[in-house]
Amino acid sequence: MLAILGLVIVSTTSRGKLLRGLITGAFGLMVAFIGYNDVSGGERFTYGVEYLWDGVHLVPALIGLFAVAEMINLYVKGGSVSNNAASVKITSMTSGLLETFRHWPTVIRGSLIGTVVGAVPGVGGVVASFLSYSMTVQAAKESEKDSFGKGNIKGVIAPEAAINAKDCSALIPTLAFGIPGGVEMAGVHGNPDRARNAAGSADVGGSSSRDLRSDLGVDRVLRACLFRRASLGAAPLARVTLLDSQILVPLVLCVAFAGSYAIDMTIENVVITAIFGIIGYLMIRFDYPRLTIVIALVLGASAERNFHQSMLMSDGQWGIYLSRPICLLLLAGVVILLGLPIARGLSQQIARGKPSAQGG
Repeated sequence: MLAILGLVIVSTTSRGKLLRGLITGAFGLMVAFIGYNDVSGGERFTYGVEYLWDGVHLVPALIGLFAVAEMINLYVKGGSVSNNAASVKITSMTSGLLETFRHWPTVIRGSLIGTVVGAVPGVGGVVASFLSYSMTVQAAKESEKDSFGKGNIKGVIAPEAAINAKDCSALIPTLAFGIPGGVEMAGVHGNPDRARNAAGSADVGGSSSRDLRSDLGVDRVLRACLFRRASLGAAPLARVTLLDSQILVPLVLCVAFAGSYAIDMTIENVVITAIFGIIGYLMIRFDYPRLTIVIALVLGASAERNFHQSMLMSDGQWGIYLSRPICLLLLAGVVILLGLPIARGLSQQIARGKPSAQGG
């Protein structure tokens, strides 16, 4: 139910594209079901291809869906990403930092979403950032919703706040249970005994507590230093958008396909990237949202596994989704999110159909 709610939330971010968002979300779920079935032990939709036994790999698919698709679209349009040199000139980084304080409700909302999502094992920053962006669009005024994706600073603040907050809460399952809170926590060696010892010795200043705080503190300081060094290259990198598509597109495509191949050194990754690049371009061409595919690919396997677990717990009775308060709450959220756009459209049609006061 939580996965379905996430798909519906993302589907409603684009105004007037609810049905298209649901269609792309369903397509993403179909792709997520490819491969080995954890419950039945069988293979689905692999057509004898051994590479597909593990399903469609997420990173090659996302590289094609976004990077390759955007390059194909840029090549078809021609020109450059930005035709105005003044628009890519960075005059001050301080003003950008101050925007964070001006839009503090967006920061708080994104931080809360990132904290909650980060504490769920295995979800990661992709879901946190997209959900934060989606909720920010939903909470925005009607007059500014069309500006998202076209320069609205809230569209940058919201996902970044969620990603930063997610890093902290992702340590809860990682350190307490030894289960990585996401891909980013895979390199952190969780030790439940160490976490308990650190908590038990906190009052007396034990060495375990100091070691734990020291490790995490050094990690955050190093990240801050690396961010500062990376920000110094923002100005020259911004001028890349002025390159002509005849130069930029081949360079980006080479890097994209090389990165896809380097993931596990298989040519099948390159094929997946190319296929999803074409799919992504067609979605851009016919104005279909791509975010719902990302959420479906990330949550599809987990949603299916939990669905089978629910059916086993209830002996195949669907009533389990109506007997639990949390399920009812999530179901109510799905119904409300699906009903609001429909009700809004009907009210607008009724308003347009009413005769004006002067016209009688």
